[in-house]
Amino acid sequence: MSLGKSKLVTVRMVENYPPKDKGDNADGMILENFGALSRKSIDISQFMGRGKMHSKFLVADRKTFYLGSANLDWRSLNQKMELGVLVEDCECLGEEMHNIFNVLWNLKTEGVENNVFLQQKAAYNKENPLTIRISGEPAHVYIAVHAALHAKNVLLVTDAFLVRFSATLC
Repeated sequence: MSLGKSKLVTVRMVENYPPKDKGDNADGMILENFGALSRKSIDISQFMGRGKMHSKFLVADRKTFYLGSANLDWRSLNQKMELGVLVEDCECLGEEMHNIFNVLWNLKTEGVENNVFLQQKAAYNKENPLTIRISGEPAHVYIAVHAALHAKNVLLVTDAFLVRFSATLC
């Protein structure tokens, strides 16, 4: 929190709106009020007609990220059985996660068709996965977002959530 407040590091947060339960977005509001981060709330139903943003990920730089099922709060991280992947030193997929975050950060309310950020194609996708080695064996990976956006002829960065592993990747 002190790094974000010191402005040595830029901290940005995108969260779902409207919150499911009262207090769901309280942590983000507190951190924003403290000056530790810039925050943006997104109502995905404005773009899709229904649904919510359910992604949970952190991008530290364009090489390191965490992607998982846990809500990023004390209860979820300490009292629930969740799954997550920490990827380190992988510019290939780190850049993809950075791009996904920027798509969410830059969404505009005038509709999907007018969002230039939604039009960018992912470097790696189902048709063109990144080839890595895990324990000496080749594996094909990509990071994807919600498939329903493709039904609207929009390329929201990729195709449909598949996650990968940590090792020496790129």
